[in-house]
Amino acid sequence: MPTITYKGYELKASSYNLPEKQKWDSTVTILKLKDKDGNMHSQRTTSLNTFNTKKEAIDNAYILGKEIIDGKYPDIKLVF
Repeated sequence: MPTITYKGYELKASSYNLPEKQKWDSTVTILKLKDKDGNMHSQRTTSLNTFNTKKEAIDNAYILGKEIIDGKYPDIKLVF
């Protein structure tokens, strides 16, 4: 699972093949160091969209993660 860093958060994207639809689904996990002891906390979100390719699913998972961090989706709160 590839990882990128964005505004102090780590984003891990993964994709899942949906053979019955011949599409790909994606999930992004947003991680952040929360406390002085170095404990890592995470929150996982699955895309509501499906994609034609694995690469498209992964790319969109990173976009979704960045948009969540930037506050584009007020209903999705980071609870760190």
